[in-house]
Amino acid sequence: MEIESVKVIKLKKEYMNSMEGQNKLVNIINGDINCEELIKYEISDYTISEIFREDYYIKNYQDDKEYKKERAVHALLFGVSDFNYTYSAWETEIGIENQAEEQIAERVVQMWGIAPEDKEEIEMIASSFANHDNLALRYMSVENIERVISDLENLDVLSVCRSIEKELNLQGISFDEISEGDIEFINSLKEFFKEAVKDRSGIVYALSDSCDFYEED
Repeated sequence: MEIESVKVIKLKKEYMNSMEGQNKLVNIINGDINCEELIKYEISDYTISEIFREDYYIKNYQDDKEYKKERAVHALLFGVSDFNYTYSAWETEIGIENQAEEQIAERVVQMWGIAPEDKEEIEMIASSFANHDNLALRYMSVENIERVISDLENLDVLSVCRSIEKELNLQGISFDEISEGDIEFINSLKEFFKEAVKDRSGIVYALSDSCDFYEED
């Protein structure tokens, strides 16, 4: 997946450990409800995010679950590890843990208007709805946020970015000029992180390969 859009969401405990909270998180990601504790950006808005995205893929950081100092800015932009839901999509939808197949089938019939006797179609829809979204959700714990903040305090982000840019230029990948707005953007993310740590809150990243996240009302 080629990351195009990112939503960085301050994670409340209820999003992790309650079915209602998890459902709220899904609705925030989908833009169905507002969330003030959120930063949303398109990768193309900032040259610096485009540069670090290319490096992120080249170094396979999306598959590396362990935070390292050299990936501080990558972590800031795209998280550290996959986000693990506590409840399945069907548990959240129906509001019951470990629901029976019959309950899922009944909900499929209600939601999609499938004929009850069309078992094959019901089973196909039920299986496709097993995962929450087609978005790649990433996560960063409070502990990793603290490490990222600490590492960034002693890091010249612009110098690191220019060094990576030179490496990518040698591979035929070019970018627009880095602007003051890029640095302001990185600083705004850092401040967002610092506020999350004050609340002892982790961060969830909703990564999309399209630029059409639903707009909040």
